[in-house]
Amino acid sequence: MKKLTQLSYLAAIERLRGDGGVAALLELLERAKQVWQHVPFETMTQGLLLHLPLNGEPMLERPGGMLADNPSELAGYKLDGMTLSATPDGRLKFWPGLDEGFDPLKCSGLIYRYVHVGGGKEEIFLDGNSWPVPDSGWPCSLGVPTYSRLEACLMRYVELTRRPDYCAHIAQSWRDAKRIGFLPKPEHHLRRSLHFALHYALEGAMVRPEQCQDETKPVDIEITWTNVRSGAIIEVKWMGRSAAEGATEWGTSYGHKRAREGLAQVCDYLDRRRGTTPNMPVMGYIFVFDALRHNVKVTAESVTHDEGLHYQFEDVEYQPELLARPDVGRPFRCFLEPVID
Repeated sequence: MKKLTQLSYLAAIERLRGDGGVAALLELLERAKQVWQHVPFETMTQGLLLHLPLNGEPMLERPGGMLADNPSELAGYKLDGMTLSATPDGRLKFWPGLDEGFDPLKCSGLIYRYVHVGGGKEEIFLDGNSWPVPDSGWPCSLGVPTYSRLEACLMRYVELTRRPDYCAHIAQSWRDAKRIGFLPKPEHHLRRSLHFALHYALEGAMVRPEQCQDETKPVDIEITWTNVRSGAIIEVKWMGRSAAEGATEWGTSYGHKRAREGLAQVCDYLDRRRGTTPNMPVMGYIFVFDALRHNVKVTAESVTHDEGLHYQFEDVEYQPELLARPDVGRPFRCFLEPVID
C-alpha cells in the first residue's frame, strides 16, 4: 500500500508537470529531510510548511523572514512552527509560525506540509491537488524520531514499573516491605532506576546522570543523540512521604506542588542550556515517581485498597504556560503501587 501511494502521487505529478515535476518533487522531499535533521518534528506542534517554486514561479511572500544558507542554521530556535520557501540560489527563507489563512491548494509551486496535531500528517500539494506522504509508522515519515522514541521508552518504563517488584534500585528506596513510604532521600535510587532503563533501551543515544546545564545547575538525566544533533534533559521528582526506619513521624512529605516546582526547574534548565548550546535543539521533561498514600501513619504495617490506591489516577495539574513551550515534552508520572493486603 505504501508503494502504491508513492507511485500514485509520482505518476500524478509527472502527468501534471512532466519529468521536471518529478525531479522537483525529489528535491522537495530531500530538502524536507535535511530540515528535519536539524529541526525535531516533535517540537513543531503548530506544524511546518516547505515551499519549492517551479519554473520561475514566485516564492512565498511574508513580512520579515530570514535567509539560511544551510538547514543547520535552523537548529536551536525555540519555535513551535515554521514556514520555509526555497530561493533560486538554493537557500531557504524562513519565517516563524504558520499563516492560518494560507491555503496550499491555491498556491503555485510544490508544497510539503507537516501537521503535528492528531498524531502527525504529511502532505504534498501541487496545482490544487494533495497527496499523503507514505506512512513510515512514525508521526513524521521524513523526520528522525528522536523524542518520539524517548517518549515511547518512558511510557514503557511507566507501564513496567507501576508494580516495582523487580527493580533492585527502587527496592532500596522503601522503608517497609509493603511500599507504604520511602526512606529519606530516595531520589538517587529512583534516578538510577530510570537512568539505567534508558541507557539500555535507547539506541544511538548517550544517557548520562547529573549533568550541569551551566556552571552550577545539574539536571538529573541528560540524553544526547549521536546520529542527530539533538538532546533532552529529564528532571526526576518524587511524591509521597519518607522517614527513617523506626521513626514515629513522617520526615518529608511531597505532593503535587513538588512536581510543579520540578517543571519550572526544567524550564530554567532549558533557558540556561540555550546560553551554552544555542544551536542544538533540546527537549525538557519532568518525570515523577508517585508514591502518595491516603491517610496512612508512619507506624502502619499495611494499607487497604482505598488507602494505597487513592491517588492512582490523579494526575498533576501543571502550569499551562510552561507545558505550552515547544521545548517542553509531555510530563510523565509513574504511580508506584503498594502491596495491598
